[in-house]
Amino acid sequence: MKLGFAGGAQEVGGSCICIRVGDRGILLDSGIRQGGSKDPLPNFRLIQEMGGIDAIIISHAHMDHIGSLPLISRAYPNIPIYMTPMTMELTRVLLQDSLKIMSMREEEIPLYGEADVAAMMERIVPLPEEAEKEILPGISFVFYQAGHIAGAACVYLKTPDGTVFYSGDFAAFSQQTIEGIRIPKLRPDLCIVETTYGDRLHSNRQVEENRLIQLVAEAVSAGKKVLIPSFALGRAQEVILLLRSGMNRGLIPQVPVYVDGMVREICRVYRQFPACLKSKLARNIIKGYDPFYSAEVKAVLPSADRNELLEQKGPAVFVASSGMLSGGPSVLYAEKIIPREDGLVIITGYQDEEAPGRALLKLAEAAEQAASGSQDPAAEPVSFVLAGRSIPVKAQVCKVGLSAHGDQEEILGLLTRLSPRDVFLVHGDPEAMPALARLITGEHLRGIHLPRCGDIKDISYRVTRKQTSFSWPQVMNETEAPDEAGLEKLRLFVREHYPERQFKALQLMEIWHGKTIADPAEITRWQKMLLDSVCFASDDLHFFLFHPATEQEIAAARAPRELNLQTVTELTAKHFSFLGYKKAGVYPEERKVVLRFTFPDAVNLDEFEAAAECFAEETQWTVSIHPGTNHTAMQQLLQSLFEGRIEKVSYFENNKSYQVTISGLKKSDHSLKEKFQTETGWNLHLSPGASGKAPAGKSPAPAALPAENFAPPRTGKPMEQNEAFSCIRSFCDRENIPLQKAGIKNDHAGKYIELSFITGEVGWRYADRIKVLSQHTGWRLVTSETVMQNLVLAIAAAAAERAGLVLKKNPSYMPVNKEVQLKASPAAPDIQEAVMAEVKEKTGLNCRIITV
Repeated sequence: MKLGFAGGAQEVGGSCICIRVGDRGILLDSGIRQGGSKDPLPNFRLIQEMGGIDAIIISHAHMDHIGSLPLISRAYPNIPIYMTPMTMELTRVLLQDSLKIMSMREEEIPLYGEADVAAMMERIVPLPEEAEKEILPGISFVFYQAGHIAGAACVYLKTPDGTVFYSGDFAAFSQQTIEGIRIPKLRPDLCIVETTYGDRLHSNRQVEENRLIQLVAEAVSAGKKVLIPSFALGRAQEVILLLRSGMNRGLIPQVPVYVDGMVREICRVYRQFPACLKSKLARNIIKGYDPFYSAEVKAVLPSADRNELLEQKGPAVFVASSGMLSGGPSVLYAEKIIPREDGLVIITGYQDEEAPGRALLKLAEAAEQAASGSQDPAAEPVSFVLAGRSIPVKAQVCKVGLSAHGDQEEILGLLTRLSPRDVFLVHGDPEAMPALARLITGEHLRGIHLPRCGDIKDISYRVTRKQTSFSWPQVMNETEAPDEAGLEKLRLFVREHYPERQFKALQLMEIWHGKTIADPAEITRWQKMLLDSVCFASDDLHFFLFHPATEQEIAAARAPRELNLQTVTELTAKHFSFLGYKKAGVYPEERKVVLRFTFPDAVNLDEFEAAAECFAEETQWTVSIHPGTNHTAMQQLLQSLFEGRIEKVSYFENNKSYQVTISGLKKSDHSLKEKFQTETGWNLHLSPGASGKAPAGKSPAPAALPAENFAPPRTGKPMEQNEAFSCIRSFCDRENIPLQKAGIKNDHAGKYIELSFITGEVGWRYADRIKVLSQHTGWRLVTSETVMQNLVLAIAAAAAERAGLVLKKNPSYMPVNKEVQLKASPAAPDIQEAVMAEVKEKTGLNCRIITV
């Protein structure tokens, strides 16, 4: 057996290993190097010198393992390419993205074209894990779960010259999206193992995940913009799930999370392959839930204005590719966030020595050393180059260890389990490999090899290890796929011959047919069939592991299902979450659900009715929309749109409209009006107000009334009621008195007109003018002490948003001491003072800010 290392030896990137067995050649991976100054391609001449190849096996879809695949496939156009089904779809996405990137680099000649990628994809043979496949006479291999990213696999190659275990990239620990490496007891003659982190031990995974949540929580509470540049495949999905978990547990304040770049497409592929993911994610996907997106976590469409997202007030989190800041939307966000003092950049993955991300980390480390006094502060760098521009660094920069590679202990543990005769260390730092090699021991170990790129190694064994071959002693040898009766027959068969066991779909297929059928589509069909059948039950911890159901389990599954509250709530979310409802009221006795929306009149009724029909079909429950509008949110929206220019607000339920008086009304307000109407479903009527404002807290001086506008004071009967209202409205409009409404009231002294302001405190500011108005109308005018709480709370929320004060809860009104209470994250005193002053000015009420 000959091993040729065309790439990935004593380096990270460009993985490409050729194995020659007799007159046959097998290629393990075909990646590229992603450093800017490096030759990106493996040494393909070496492959030619070794006699070429007859098959290609791909471990996983990262570009340093597939990036040159179209080239080698073009050179050897008639050979098959083997990879797992999920890796196949991910490869399609990543190589299409690679074509786009190469087309944008006008000064460079592209490595390959669209036709090369299309032809290569036609040659891929998808092979599921644990299904042995003979690829050449006497040569077969099996994929085993590697735990690095979804779809990643280790390769176990069986040849007449010996067996080879190729780890690809692997991780032993469980991540948010996938479980760790899973391999049976194997007896390889030779191991080829990655050593990306062979010189170090990882931090505890949960500690690092909690640290990411804490960093984001602190930044969001301080109103910062956060950038997490992430590898689109694997790392970004981990980060998204951590952020969602943090917000669901209340550890991170609810904040917009924008997902950008190729991350969107990768998330789509993840949803296509639930069997490759952790059981919890798989179960949710099967139920119809989206594991990545929510009301807070949103995908940024290619047509979106990213600058507009960055300029929005308040904190936000951006998860974008690429992870090394070497391209993609993460560069655009970095250019805007890094120069900001209210910015945070969190690096979560491996950074190539020449990547901008590495330069940024070095700069941050230098800043820390300067701050600690270990170096001269004057030597501290203050900027770095990104996309050809010098960027001043003012944002905080942190690193969180979320590596998906095994560390030193995991590498040693894997080798101890496999106990190979020869070990080849690849995919790692050449300076770190010798230290790892010294730690590798083994009873049967013959040699530890540290090959370099271009090396060809001859390995021969006088006697190769015997391999344990497994076959089911009892099979059914059925030719047709089973129906429900057939599944019952299979259930009884495995209960009799293989009691107390759990099975994957592939294993049940082998027992049923008496042979391996390595067809991914057929395996997926069996998985769905087993999930839907009462004959087999799914394991709670491993969703795609099945056991033959007991009679009690079958009876329970066949009994009419009475939906519990949790199930109804989950199904409601499944069918209606896309509409963005805020709360679902479940009423079991009436078998109905009532959805509450912030703005129910803005709900698309066609979409709602279509979803309601599907919901009723699945549950036999009805669903309706609660008609109540959240007027606090409505008025908060108005305050946000018109930013402190609102003088008066009133609304009319009968015709679903708002009447708002705006100071400084302008033509551009028409678009804001349309936005309000679109978001709420209500009409909005704008009228111009006075341009000036009375000083806060001071009673404006009475003004003489022009005789042409009002009748002289009456000594007899008061004005007719409607005439009085008209006079009051005209007077208040002219004198800039923020009257909200007026109405006739009765008391022991008879009829009077009550004037309502946002609060009585605001009305009392105008006591002198109201006295003059009373003389002119002949009516007794009384200022109401009622507090218009919805409007007060909307003003307080808008004031906090404008000042950058992050609220932990919605504002509240305390009637006992007549004050507005805000529970907020810590903020500078001047920010708090600005909010309290604005609330006092506009409502006349004191504002108390409680820091939490």
